[in-house]
Amino acid sequence: MSDELPTTLPSDEPVLVRYTGPNFFAAMSSIGEDLPGPDPAHPGVLVLDLGALRHYSSTLLKQLEHYVDQLDAAGASLVLLQVEDDQREILRRVGLLDRIGEANVLAPDHHLD
Repeated sequence: MSDELPTTLPSDEPVLVRYTGPNFFAAMSSIGEDLPGPDPAHPGVLVLDLGALRHYSSTLLKQLEHYVDQLDAAGASLVLLQVEDDQREILRRVGLLDRIGEANVLAPDHHLD
């Protein structure tokens, strides 16, 4: 897989993004600017591996909510990988679990390390 992200989610294959550093979610606009945007004519899927992120800040949750809004409007989907039980509960409390879909929020899998 290339380290370069497409600007738009392709409709023919999911895009996998793995969180790798502390600055990825530092600015409120980073998700909207850094992750591929959805194309309403050809909805795609973004798979976001959050395994390296132990705590979900309010900034991250706001960014995810904004990105999910964009994906929903275009008919695209988000899948979250490596989500611990306590993190799943946070997503549930803020309403993101229902919006993303329980089946699209996956527990840690040691095969993905």
